[in-house]
Amino acid sequence: MKRTAIRKSLRPMKDPLSTQWQKPREMRMEFSSVVAVATREALCDFVKRVLCDYDRLDLGQTPFFVAPITRSGRGCGLMFHVEGPRLLKTSAIWVGDEHRILFYDSQGLRFHEAKLSESPDPRVVVPMFQNRGRKAA
Repeated sequence: MKRTAIRKSLRPMKDPLSTQWQKPREMRMEFSSVVAVATREALCDFVKRVLCDYDRLDLGQTPFFVAPITRSGRGCGLMFHVEGPRLLKTSAIWVGDEHRILFYDSQGLRFHEAKLSESPDPRVVVPMFQNRGRKAA
């Protein structure tokens, strides 16, 4: 009996204040929009602007990274992310086949979805980013 009492007392205690400032998933505002981005540069600029605006980061000084996403060896989209102060990492995923961009905050919760009325061909754009860990401008 003493062993179980000791084990229970050695378990880490849950901090009641850790979730105080986090909103539940159903209370977070998620919205969608329809945009037209015809080129790779316009796509990167749009994603960087939305990610930086969400966390109020400076467009010129925020590191912006792009990585390809492949499915069965075929390029199907891109993953973007920006890094801010205090381990802030906001990201977005462009799903080229579905013509949409999903935006996620640093906690991994989706905060925006952009549907693309016009977008570049993922079979052309994705190979440009393969074989290099690319830091975009």
